[in-house]
Amino acid sequence: MGKILKVWADAVIGSNQSSAVRTMKQLFLYRNWVAHGRSGVENESGLNEPDPFDVWQIIRRFFNASPDFEPLPSRGEGKAGPGR
Repeated sequence: MGKILKVWADAVIGSNQSSAVRTMKQLFLYRNWVAHGRSGVENESGLNEPDPFDVWQIIRRFFNASPDFEPLPSRGEGKAGPGR
């Protein structure tokens, strides 16, 4: 996934948004660490149990830096779904 993000960043986002790409890579490393059992393997992501809202902010910043994507809504924005 890291290689895909690098190619996307170089081709689409540009170097001016390298922080958004770097943080997204950290999020994927953390996700993989959690998904594959954690034990016996060092967490190389640099993230330590990120808050779900922080995760949302990372993803939002990454996609908002990408052209041709509609800006993602801020917290509390957007359409109300079923049961809301």
